[in-house]
Amino acid sequence: MSHTQTSIHDIDGFFYSPSQLLKSKNLSTKDKKTGFLTSGALLDSRVCKVLNEIIQLPKPSMDIPVEVSTSMEKHFWNPIRAWREYLYLSSEYMAKKMNLDIAEYLEIENQPFKLNDDILNRLSTKFGIHKNLLLRSIEKYNQGCILLKGMD
Repeated sequence: MSHTQTSIHDIDGFFYSPSQLLKSKNLSTKDKKTGFLTSGALLDSRVCKVLNEIIQLPKPSMDIPVEVSTSMEKHFWNPIRAWREYLYLSSEYMAKKMNLDIAEYLEIENQPFKLNDDILNRLSTKFGIHKNLLLRSIEKYNQGCILLKGMD
């Protein structure tokens, strides 16, 4: 029975280029020292496996959830409160996670347009969202405030 041997390069060449040693060998090539696959073949196969697993992971969405947008519009909540409520987190919990007093946290939550980069990073990390998503929420909120002021 003939068996076609395929090199790692032929299997995963799109995602990972194996070592030069493996480009000329097949997966079933045996090393006389170990009696099994060469250490290069084992390493390359593990790297390919991990890369394939990473590629299969779902990509995080960069869209603001409808519930967050609705909360900002319907309840006139600022984006930080809208995200906190969307994630079912209390202000006490967030204050504790950020090592702040509740009053300090509420001051941050009530003034999203005055936040510095460090606070935005800390908030997005605690919320488990990408910082750019939080920034987009704040921009949307600020645009809504400008529109409301223009209507007065």
